[in-house]
Amino acid sequence: MRTIAQSCDLQFFVCVNQRAAGAALPSCGSGRGNEVYESLRAEAVAWGRRRGLQVWVNRSLCQGFCHADGVNVSVFPLQLRFQAVLIGDLPQMFLEIENKLMGKGETRKA
Repeated sequence: MRTIAQSCDLQFFVCVNQRAAGAALPSCGSGRGNEVYESLRAEAVAWGRRRGLQVWVNRSLCQGFCHADGVNVSVFPLQLRFQAVLIGDLPQMFLEIENKLMGKGETRKA
């Protein structure tokens, strides 16, 4: 094992977990997880560049808080978690992230 010194300013984790058919809980994978991931990846990298930030966007498996209508997105190191995210929610999500980065106000509570 080797330790590497590579970092980013913001790292997004988008749940794309796909549960088996008939599972008791919904899954983000069936809530358009990959679509949200692809859109967020394109938009977040460009958004970060405009602000001089290094941004990484990663797929993840279950983050808990499953929702049938969208996906979970976590943002580190800000420790923000968004639930039921759809592509149309991305502008609001970026606004809340920007506010958190600028120290303005509180982000919405789930």
